[in-house]
Amino acid sequence: EGGGVVDDGVGIEEYSKWLMLPYSKAEVEDGGKDFDNAFLEYCSGLQQQEIDAELVKNFVSSATIAISGSPEVKRTAYQVVKNYDGNYEWGKHSDWFKDNASLETLIRKSYRHAVKLSIDELIFGVNETPEEFRESLTELEQDWFIGSETNPEWPLNLEQGKKYVFSVGLNNNKMYSSRTLTLSELPMYIGHLNTDCVKSTWSALSLELLYLTNDDEERYSIQAHPNLLRNIVTQAADVPLGYPIFFSGVKHVFRL
Repeated sequence: EGGGVVDDGVGIEEYSKWLMLPYSKAEVEDGGKDFDNAFLEYCSGLQQQEIDAELVKNFVSSATIAISGSPEVKRTAYQVVKNYDGNYEWGKHSDWFKDNASLETLIRKSYRHAVKLSIDELIFGVNETPEEFRESLTELEQDWFIGSETNPEWPLNLEQGKKYVFSVGLNNNKMYSSRTLTLSELPMYIGHLNTDCVKSTWSALSLELLYLTNDDEERYSIQAHPNLLRNIVTQAADVPLGYPIFFSGVKHVFRL
């Protein structure tokens, strides 16, 4: 239940505190009995430094127990969503990392990346080689924000132009869902109307409303000439012939 390439600048003394595991040897071994040793050895070398694979296995096993409880605890979708949000109701001795901000950040980030990778494997298939897996981790680290929509970092990442933002959740109808927003270009069309065309439309409007007294809001003259944007031009006329124009200035909406 971990996957994330993190360089947080934590010193060796801090790492040593992380390894003061609050579990017995039997618990740690039981929690890691289903781990893929070859995969863990590969993860140990991601940072291009020698790290004991058994140490990594024990650490990951402890983090799993702290988040999800012992292997006997039945894993459910509800539990995954709650853990994703940082509510470790089933965990054991989760205060081991909750009292350490940098460790909690690392474990929470790793768990969320693992959830995202698991969903991707269900949809797109499994990473066939370690290199593909590393590419997936690198992409998540560089191009994605994986978190909660209620987190203050969600709108912040939207403002900063993060390429993708992702979340999972449980709505009021007890439906589980995941949400991905993708940054993309939006084409905008700009047009220009001839001044005489606009003035002539307003002149006809004056004749129609003030002299002929035709005040039907759905009259044909408003709907005619769509290529000249006659409906908009008519509304843009000065009051009382048109409608008052309110301009708020340019606004940016980052949260949908």
